[in-house]
Amino acid sequence: MYYDPGNNNDANRAASGCNPGKSVCNATPFSQKLNDPQQLKQPSCDEWPMAEVSQSKNTNPNVLRCIDQPENSSGGSQLLQFIEGNGDQPGRKGDGDFVEGDYWVVNFENADDNDNNDGYQFYLSKDMGKISPQYDYDHNNHYALSAPYENADIDIVQCRVHLRRKTTGSPGGGRSPSTLKINYEAEVFDFRAKSQGKGNTDMPSQDAPLVVGDGFLQVKIWEGDSELSLDDVPNYSGGGITWTNDKVGQAGPYCYVGPVDGDHGTRDEDCFWPCFYTDE
Repeated sequence: MYYDPGNNNDANRAASGCNPGKSVCNATPFSQKLNDPQQLKQPSCDEWPMAEVSQSKNTNPNVLRCIDQPENSSGGSQLLQFIEGNGDQPGRKGDGDFVEGDYWVVNFENADDNDNNDGYQFYLSKDMGKISPQYDYDHNNHYALSAPYENADIDIVQCRVHLRRKTTGSPGGGRSPSTLKINYEAEVFDFRAKSQGKGNTDMPSQDAPLVVGDGFLQVKIWEGDSELSLDDVPNYSGGGITWTNDKVGQAGPYCYVGPVDGDHGTRDEDCFWPCFYTDE
């Protein structure tokens, strides 16, 4: 890796996709996919190669990853000490500050020989220069779990599922058995708010969930522990993550749950999750 003292590190980080005015690791839907499952306390974006080294527009894009800020800061400090030749630096050739054209060789440890992505490595697939508080695919940076040279070009986007739960039957009493049930009716919408599937069933379980949508837009829903109550906390699974309707991630709540409509025995909620999109 070649050192370039003339680098604008902040500009390189922005160009890598890490911090286009706002850290991608703190913005939905990316935080839901790349940060929350790791339970990072102080998420920050880290890029490889580092901002300090020579960058070329003709090379592959930077590899990005969400890591805890203390770890990120520690890595930056160690790199600076290495560049300035401070302290004990085994394997470093020469003394004093690096100058333009100086280089070092990186040997990777614990690398995956099969080049597999553990699900937290991602790339900037299209540079739009920013990420808005409410993610806008048409005007914001695009990010993908696969690099452009892998010919997959599958971007992370935000999709929505609307769920209506409705009480049916009666609780019974005396010699009459209970026929009480909760009906689940759901509809999935893609990142452009276009419906991609509907479905309904009574009392879905984890073994027999309500499945709505197909492929990248498929969501599974099943009841929680209080299955005969509209105060129950349903479970969701989609986009490779699982959540409940009361989950709050780094960037905010996953779901917005409406009040119980006692007159009609219904309750509505909308949940947002990271799904995927490809032009193909």
